Amino acid sequence: MPFSPAVRGGDLLFISGHTGVQGDFPSSDVRVQARSAFRQIEQAVASAGGTMSDVVDILAAFIDIRDAEDVLEVAREFLPAAEGPAWTAMGTQGLQHRGSKLLLHAVAHLGEQKKQCFTPDSLAWWRKYPISGACRKGPYVFISGQMPVDIDGNVVNSGDHGGQARYLFSRMRELAELAGGKLEDDLLDVLSFSIDPRSFAPMCAIKNSEFLTMPFSQAPCSSIIGATSLHRHLAFHTVRALCEVGNGKAVAYTPASLFWRYLPVSGGTKKEKGHLLCVAGEVGMDMDGQIVTPGDPIGQARYAFNRIREVVEMAGGCMDNVVDIISFHKDVRDIESVLEVSREYFCGDPPAWTAIGYPGGYFEGHLHEILARAWIS
Repeated sequence: MPFSPAVRGGDLLFISGHTGVQGDFPSSDVRVQARSAFRQIEQAVASAGGTMSDVVDILAAFIDIRDAEDVLEVAREFLPAAEGPAWTAMGTQGLQHRGSKLLLHAVAHLGEQKKQCFTPDSLAWWRKYPISGACRKGPYVFISGQMPVDIDGNVVNSGDHGGQARYLFSRMRELAELAGGKLEDDLLDVLSFSIDPRSFAPMCAIKNSEFLTMPFSQAPCSSIIGATSLHRHLAFHTVRALCEVGNGKAVAYTPASLFWRYLPVSGGTKKEKGHLLCVAGEVGMDMDGQIVTPGDPIGQARYAFNRIREVVEMAGGCMDNVVDIISFHKDVRDIESVLEVSREYFCGDPPAWTAIGYPGGYFEGHLHEILARAWIS
C-alpha cells in the first residue's frame, strides 16, 4: 500500500490507523479488535525506540460509538495510569476493512522531555478513563476532543448549537493555559466533528468570532467533519486541537485557491521557528466555492492533493515532507482509489495514513476531506 506504518518527524512519531482486523475472518468482539490495534501501535512505538508512555494523542473511530467504553477499558492494559494521552472519539458509517469495528490513529513523542497530562476539575468525569484532557510533551500540546459536558458527564445546553460550541471552546482555552500556552497564540490545528450539518454554521460562527481572535496571518488551520455519533448522547460537537508553545509566532499559509481565504482559518499553519506544519482538510471545491468534478472521487482527490502541495510549498517544503495524512470519505469504497492517486504526489517514503468514512463535510458534494501534517526542517 502507498503509505508507511509509521513516520517520524523530529521527536514526533505518526502512526497509521489500525483496525485490529487480522485475517479473512475478523473477530466480532470489539475488545479483541481493540487489543490487537493497541498491540500494533505498541509495536510501532517500540520499533522507533519508545514505549506506550510516549503516546500523546489517539483519534478513535467507531462503527458503534457505544463500543467506546469497552475500548477504553482495554486501553488500561496499554496506557500507563495517570499518563493517558489526549483522546478523541467519533462515530463513522464505515471503515476500509470489512468487519472492522474501530480504528485507532496515534501520535507518540519520543523526546527526552517530561510528559505532562492535564485533566482539570471541569473535566472530572474524564478521570475514570486512562486518558487526559490534554497532553504536553516538549512544545506540543494535544487537546482531547472536547464536548459540551459538565463535571459529572452530563451534556449542557441541550439543543443549543452555539451554546454547546461556546462551552467546549472554553474548555479548550482552559486546557491550553493549564499546559502553559495560550489558545490565541499557540493554536496550530482545530479538528471538529459534528453530528448535525445544521450545527456547522453556528459552531463556526462562535469559533471564528469569539475564540480565533488572532490576526488572519496567525490563524490556525481548521477542518470540519461530519460524524454519525459522539461519545455523549445529545452532544452536537467534539473538537480536538494541537498547540505548539513557544517557537515564535504562528504563521498562516492560505493560498488564493482556497474558498475560505477570507475567514480566520488558514490552509496550513506552523510556528515561525517550528517545523510542524498542520494542513487543513482539503476538499474538491474551487476558490469561488464551486464543487470541482462533481461525483468524481478521483478528480476530487487529485484536487485536494494539489491544494495540500500548494500549502506545503508556501511553507517552504515539498510533498515528501508530508509525514501524516488523515482522510475522510463519503464512500469507503473510494479509499483504495485515493491511495492510488497519492502515488502521483509522494516520490520518497510515503506518509502514515488513516482513512475513515464520514457522512459528509461542510458542503454537500464533498466526496473526501484530506488533512495532512508535514515536517519541514
